[in-house]
Amino acid sequence: MTLTGRATASADGRDSTEPRIAAGEVHVWVADPDALDRDGTLGGYRATLSQPERDRAAAFRSEADRLAFEAAHGLARAALTWCAPAVTADAWRFTTTPHGRPEIVGQPPLRPLRFNISHTAGLVACVVTLGAACGVDAERVHRRADPLRLARRVCSPAEYARLVPLDDPDARADLFFRYWTLKEAYVKARGYGMTLPMNECDFEIAASLPAGTPTTVEGRSVARFGPRLRDDPARWRFAQWRPGPRHLLALAVRREPGLPCAVVVHPAPPPLP
Repeated sequence: MTLTGRATASADGRDSTEPRIAAGEVHVWVADPDALDRDGTLGGYRATLSQPERDRAAAFRSEADRLAFEAAHGLARAALTWCAPAVTADAWRFTTTPHGRPEIVGQPPLRPLRFNISHTAGLVACVVTLGAACGVDAERVHRRADPLRLARRVCSPAEYARLVPLDDPDARADLFFRYWTLKEAYVKARGYGMTLPMNECDFEIAASLPAGTPTTVEGRSVARFGPRLRDDPARWRFAQWRPGPRHLLALAVRREPGLPCAVVVHPAPPPLP
């Protein structure tokens, strides 16, 4: 996976109706829902939501959960319009697969836009590609929680064996969430949700993870899949980073033969035209 750093906010000189995304590119946006609300961006995003999305948002009892839902879905619409400026943010229409993965309605079959969103307390994320299956997972690391009970179910035996000897609860929680976000991003990219056995994904990752910059996790040496997944880890590229001190973000993208896999992390949420 090639990391191209952060996208520039300057105009690229192309016709505003031309797609800004090319095959082999992976565009990622992250944002704080509260910050979007404070600066007024969320109000614009909220106006682009469909009536079913507004109804779902209104059903949340928690104000924080409602803001995160609106921010994630508004961010997705703005990001898709950034990639394809000929379509306004409120014009995108979506359907869901039998396992709940959102897909765009009415696209050409050859290299359609693919996207995925994630939201957690204090962070929303969106990834967009041209044709490549993709998944993103954002999590706030709960350092006080002991993850071993859940780890028995979702971690591979090798991953679980690495967690158990860690005496520091913060270190154990951090490593567990690193495994969890990579697995979540992968199963979301596959489009089968929790029906895929997470413990069949085995990641061998470095103990430290720097903040801010995506770190690649790729190849058979660090990702191994069990037979029930019916998949080849060599076909996938993973990245993981800390967008802030309390959050982890993981990305999974299916590699297309003959194409690069260039991750572009945008410095700010996309504005609405």
